Amino acid sequence: GNVLETVTIPAYPVIADIKDHMMEHGAVMHDDGSGPTVFGLFDKEATAVEAYEAMKASGLAKQVYLTSIYNNARK
Repeated sequence: GNVLETVTIPAYPVIADIKDHMMEHGAVMHDDGSGPTVFGLFDKEATAVEAYEAMKASGLAKQVYLTSIYNNARK
């Protein structure tokens, strides 16, 4: 588990709001790192695009990016 969440989420509750928002919009997984980044993984591109637009519209995050996994053709 991510032990840092026990420190960062109480100090910055918006992190939990962002994670919940991504799950409500189809993320199959989400995580946050030790810095200011929270990311979600989506199994369908269309779902990711819709979640991206919803996150931008929500105002929860100052910066929102939609990317793909590098070299995801390799299995």
